[in-house]
Amino acid sequence: MARYELLLISRNFQRPRQFELNMSGRLSGEQLASLLLSAFPGQRWYCDTRPLESVGVCQSNQRLVLSDLPHAPPEHVGNGASTKLYVVHGRDAGAWVPLTHGDHILGRSAPLWLEDPLLSRSHAVLTVSARRLRLVASAGQKIFCADGSSCESLDLGIGSTFRLGNTFFAIGDPVSAESKKPVSSSELEVKVPAKPEASRLVTVVLAAFVPLLTGVLLAVLMHSMLFLIISGVSALMAVAPASQVISERRRWKQTMRAQRALAVQARSQYAAALGQSLLAGLDGAALGIAPTQLPPIVWGEGLWYPQSTEKSTPRKHRKFRLKLTRPKTDAPCHGPVFAAPLPGVWQIVAKQDAASAEVLANIVSRFLPMIYAGLLRLVIDPSICCLPASLLLITNVRISTLAEPVDRLSSVHESSELTTLYLTAKPPVALPDTLVISLGPVLSEQANHWIAPDPLTSCLPDSRFVLQRLHRLSLSRLDRLVQQFVGLRSSTNPSVLSPIQPSATGFGASIGLSEAEQEVNLDLDADGPHMLICGTTGSGKSEALRRVISDLAHQYSPERLGLVLIDFKGGAGLGVYEHLPHVQLFASDLDEAGAQRTVEQLEHEVQRREKILAASGCSDLAEFQSLDSMPQALPKLLVVIDEFRVFVETLPLAGPKIDRLAAVGRALGIHLLLSTQRPAGTLTGQTRANINTVVALRVNDPSESVELIGTTAATKLDRPGLAIIKSSSRATQSFQFHLAVEPALEGELFERDRHTMRLAPVCTFNRTKGPEDADPLRTHVSALMDRWADSPKPPSGFAPALPMPLEHRRCLRLGRAL
Repeated sequence: MARYELLLISRNFQRPRQFELNMSGRLSGEQLASLLLSAFPGQRWYCDTRPLESVGVCQSNQRLVLSDLPHAPPEHVGNGASTKLYVVHGRDAGAWVPLTHGDHILGRSAPLWLEDPLLSRSHAVLTVSARRLRLVASAGQKIFCADGSSCESLDLGIGSTFRLGNTFFAIGDPVSAESKKPVSSSELEVKVPAKPEASRLVTVVLAAFVPLLTGVLLAVLMHSMLFLIISGVSALMAVAPASQVISERRRWKQTMRAQRALAVQARSQYAAALGQSLLAGLDGAALGIAPTQLPPIVWGEGLWYPQSTEKSTPRKHRKFRLKLTRPKTDAPCHGPVFAAPLPGVWQIVAKQDAASAEVLANIVSRFLPMIYAGLLRLVIDPSICCLPASLLLITNVRISTLAEPVDRLSSVHESSELTTLYLTAKPPVALPDTLVISLGPVLSEQANHWIAPDPLTSCLPDSRFVLQRLHRLSLSRLDRLVQQFVGLRSSTNPSVLSPIQPSATGFGASIGLSEAEQEVNLDLDADGPHMLICGTTGSGKSEALRRVISDLAHQYSPERLGLVLIDFKGGAGLGVYEHLPHVQLFASDLDEAGAQRTVEQLEHEVQRREKILAASGCSDLAEFQSLDSMPQALPKLLVVIDEFRVFVETLPLAGPKIDRLAAVGRALGIHLLLSTQRPAGTLTGQTRANINTVVALRVNDPSESVELIGTTAATKLDRPGLAIIKSSSRATQSFQFHLAVEPALEGELFERDRHTMRLAPVCTFNRTKGPEDADPLRTHVSALMDRWADSPKPPSGFAPALPMPLEHRRCLRLGRAL
């Protein structure tokens, strides 16, 4: 199943409309244009400046922004890094205007569209000239300065801040204001030595004054001043230690104040104001600057007790009462209340309404730059229906349900790196490498930490925090922010909208879909030089080979790719491709003599290629193909051997020759694709050492699975075509093979509600029925032959096939007749 998220912009629509298209297979641009034409008659669609018909095969889960008019993408959306006027925090955090020459209206109208009820549509006018920036309030309105005073006009500069209504503004460049150095956890804490004990000072004072009092008493009783003099000298000797203790306590207080200031500054930098954070991420994305650190989960503002030593245990919100006798060094600090972005379970204990959605939007918005850059993925459970649908237009955002792992305890405790943000309205469950944020009115036992907005209570991982005010972000503001990220794709991230195209250098075949519904490709260069496909009978092994051959033959001409097909299934597996122009040698039903002839022809091809490269002074095929004028076309050669075990058993002497072919194949542009049911005892050590990629379908023996992919997972694959690929060039992953011939397409088009993400059906696309006796695979091969009918065929080093004996031809004709 292929899914596409579409944003359609048309003069016939009142506003852009968002759709989800679910199809039984991948679509080309031409097929998608045909489907949209049936849904919207008379409309023609463009992807940027290209007609949709000219777009190639699109990846599943691709996001497409289509318009009924061609338009060139903007060079820089978001104006890149520049000085601008922007909203620092609040429900409109991230709203901004560029400081271009002229007058800019600030208020509830364009371009800011602020939602502050205390603002008028035109609350003030900012005039930008070469000499100054001047802000003038509209009639009856006021401008509030940073010190709280009000005025009707104000001259501004870089770093200026002011307030209109309840909206706080700043002027500056958010990218330069953001620290380029990641903030470490140690910088967030106050690091001071132990506080000097007051008991030392008390001891010194007692040591000084007890003898003095004794001397006074003796002087009175004995009528002798000698005792008073001696006790006074003893008291003076205690002055130095007392002064040292007092000095140590004074230095400790100074160090404490300095460390508190540094910690507060680091915390403000780590959990920067939302508006600054959003714009810095947007401008950084426009400039191609990838984020270097996951942002914290900033819930709002409150107090932080630096000296508190309470353990982090679940508890209710603590009421704070300021004590006048509290020392200044132990006084709470005002600032952001945040938590580290670690895997775990958080819950917002509230109904799924607009107010709680704004709290969720505040959290999600900070992670958008990481999601856009591909460093984090956002998964939204279908139960969430309070966020804008435009979120789904960003790559690495999808609607899905994450399943609980089988071995949940070990999976969760071993995870330490956050890779996924999961939003759900169902009872939360801890997932590996995932930050789960649940939204529900009933507190779940699985929630590690929680926030209850009404009344405001919380259970935070750091008990030194007291949350006093939640941050919220308007959903319309989040929608505008997402649209700005979507607009960046055309200019700064073109691959997001680019279809699958043949590589100019590599040789990739699209072979299936991963569990995350992403395309899985097999590249002869990156994953090669040689590959092995293993699986028991009925696992889909032959269909997997046909998929690789079909996709490569569709993408690459005979001048770029040659095929050698060796089939030990009587031609049932690969015989349909025998007459493709790419095929330089086809061998089937070999006896020992036929197998010997095939091996000798492969040896001859190796020698021929070595001579051609040596004559051109080239060390490998890549260097030969980079020559300005090649003496002759020399394509890459893919040698496919179905049932390799039978081939080796038929000709035991073939092993050493296959070893040599495997050793020199990369340089000569020869790649092996071997298929077998049981790898044990089939491959020699040298051949196995040159096989860089293994694709395991279902196997029966756990030891075979361990030999192939290192685990027993291949024994648990429960349907044909389900496979696990292991390669040194990629992470091991499971995927579902595509069929060699994509079936006739069918599917359904849904329209998304812009505010709730809910889907409403629009129309269905039914499968077109062809002739009942048509073989889809043979029809596909015939189309491939027609595709490359006019393509020149390079010289081949293989001798033509031997004529078939007369009795074999008769049997073949008889079998076709039956």
